[in-house]
Amino acid sequence: MKKEKHENQNLSDKTKILTKLKLIKLFKYLVYFLDRILCIFIKKPKKDLNAKKQVLILANLGLGDAMNFLSVAEKYRKVYPKDKYEITLYVSNHLDELMKKETDFDKVELVPFNTIVIDIKNRIKLIKKIRKTYYTAVIDIMGLTGCTPSMYLMASAVADEKISIINKAYSICPKFFQKKIYTKLIEINDKKITNIEYYHHLANELLNIKDDNIKCHKIKEIELKIDLPKEYYIVYPSASLDKKKWEYEKYAELIERIYAKTKLPVVFCGTNSDIKDVEEVTKNIKIAKYINILGKTSVLEFIEVIRRAQFVITNDTGAYYIALGLEVPVSIITGGYTYDGFVTYNFKNNPYKKPYIITDKRECFNCNSNCKYLEKGQDKWPCLHAVTVDYAWKTVEQMINDIN
Repeated sequence: MKKEKHENQNLSDKTKILTKLKLIKLFKYLVYFLDRILCIFIKKPKKDLNAKKQVLILANLGLGDAMNFLSVAEKYRKVYPKDKYEITLYVSNHLDELMKKETDFDKVELVPFNTIVIDIKNRIKLIKKIRKTYYTAVIDIMGLTGCTPSMYLMASAVADEKISIINKAYSICPKFFQKKIYTKLIEINDKKITNIEYYHHLANELLNIKDDNIKCHKIKEIELKIDLPKEYYIVYPSASLDKKKWEYEKYAELIERIYAKTKLPVVFCGTNSDIKDVEEVTKNIKIAKYINILGKTSVLEFIEVIRRAQFVITNDTGAYYIALGLEVPVSIITGGYTYDGFVTYNFKNNPYKKPYIITDKRECFNCNSNCKYLEKGQDKWPCLHAVTVDYAWKTVEQMINDIN
């Protein structure tokens, strides 16, 4: 009887998920057609044959994605050389300072990608902006795999070519959008392609080359005016979703064990949005010393703080990719939702320092966050919740010993 109830519950949950997906799909169609109506009343740009050709790159990136994209940014300059093309990069999440400093693009502009879906005023403003220029090419580097807001901007742009990439293994984007919006769509079907290879694949196709030698971009050092000890390590207990956050009390116990072994202080860094997570961790710390610089760093300073750390321990966040790119020893505490794509760092010909992965390895990994074992009311992915402090400490202690 209990088994039957459980099966019925699973069926009910699946029905809810499918209903939700249908509603999301319907909403995406409505937004698309609303934009098409708006564009009727917004003047189209004219092609200027005497001016430099214009290229627009849409980069709706988080900080981790940005680190991986930087490894491929110079390839776009090779596709569209400076003497013939002017490249504009649209970025989000306050990444404009980083991209201006680390790329050779002609313009870098901050765009609120993630709010334009519901913010109609900013949406109209952005559509008007993108339709002021006639582009030789508009490229969406994130691709259609996740059916992101970049897709709508792409649809509103006026260009000879509209280019992107799609991973059929994970894509939730309706074929309607693929056919209506894009002139060139590079398709892959690979559940295990890493995030950094994904960006390289698109750039390589545009260059018409085969290049497996991926070089991580080394962010230039900057002066750091924040007062920090000579030696410290970083713990980053935040994440984009609560389900990706290892339990606070577990982090606190792990920090106590690290202090007992090394006497190193832990530094908590990030933005003001991370304050609650850090407060929950620190209230469980009894002996270990910690330094809180939350909200006191720019993106570039945040990266520099990570560069100078002895090691980093983090959830699945941008801090992980920064540490990897800078070859700072890093332990990631994670589930397996996007394991091969975003965690393993196992791309071809990888000469870089390998991460220390702390996870409860299961056959169901690479589920793309569609966990069939997540029960109603659970606030963590089961594979993440299963990671114990003892198991995490074993890996972290090995990392510390390797450093020494």
